[in-house]
Amino acid sequence: MTRLARDYENCVGLKDSSGDLMTMCAVNHLQGGRFNTAIGPDNLILAGLAMGLDCSVSGNSNHFPEIVAGIHNAFHAGDMAVAQRLQKQLKAASDVIGSAGWLTAVKGVLAERGLPVGGVRPPMLRASDEAIRACIAQLRALKVDLSRV
Repeated sequence: MTRLARDYENCVGLKDSSGDLMTMCAVNHLQGGRFNTAIGPDNLILAGLAMGLDCSVSGNSNHFPEIVAGIHNAFHAGDMAVAQRLQKQLKAASDVIGSAGWLTAVKGVLAERGLPVGGVRPPMLRASDEAIRACIAQLRALKVDLSRV
């Protein structure tokens, strides 16, 4: 990475999903700190920000943008209590989505929010309407904002 950052002026950053915060912090210092670093795993957004990484690239921000943006906003406002609460909420919501078949559940949540993006395509299996309703009920119990956008 050091060589790429040095030899290619258009190589200005890196998104890493390994979860290795120590490596990400080392990469963040390339080019005198001008090398942009984005954390990939959603469960590490707050930890990455606290360690000086620039941003996150979040899959969950597609369907839970309020939570992900809230983590960033609270962190930058210095409100760690809110940032920690939102990070925990994101982890719990992500676990619900994951246990419901991730992509099919994401599409169900987006439809609930007024963004019907269609179902999954074969060979993926579509979750039943009952499973999607159960997923949405679990998210509501976690106080996840599912208002229409």
